[in-house]
Amino acid sequence: MAARKAGLIALFDVDGTLTAPRKESTPQMLKFMQELRKVVTVGVVGGSDLVKISEQLGNTVTNDYDYVFSENGLVAHKDGKLIGKQSLKSYLGDEKLKMTKKYLDGMQMICRNLLTLPSITLLTWIFQ
Repeated sequence: MAARKAGLIALFDVDGTLTAPRKESTPQMLKFMQELRKVVTVGVVGGSDLVKISEQLGNTVTNDYDYVFSENGLVAHKDGKLIGKQSLKSYLGDEKLKMTKKYLDGMQMICRNLLTLPSITLLTWIFQ
């Protein structure tokens, strides 16, 4: 067996790459990933939480891959161990998070109000 290539990592998205969206991976894909891991460092990245990724790639996903990044990279595992976890709340802090939420709620209200306008009024407003 060839030695693993140092300094080289292969990262794969879960949904739509390793699996059909939101589905389990095929046995052939899982075998391929095991074989690939013998020659390079392998990581997987998914937008879902670790529970969903485990449903797709197997319950031992954090041990089956060198790196597992769940929740769009906010939670990171290396060699089966949690190495980092981030959230908007811890990154922004309570006050900035409240301001961001208030801003986004306001934008949502504007969009909702625009959608209730008759089509011709909305088109007239857009193209003014």
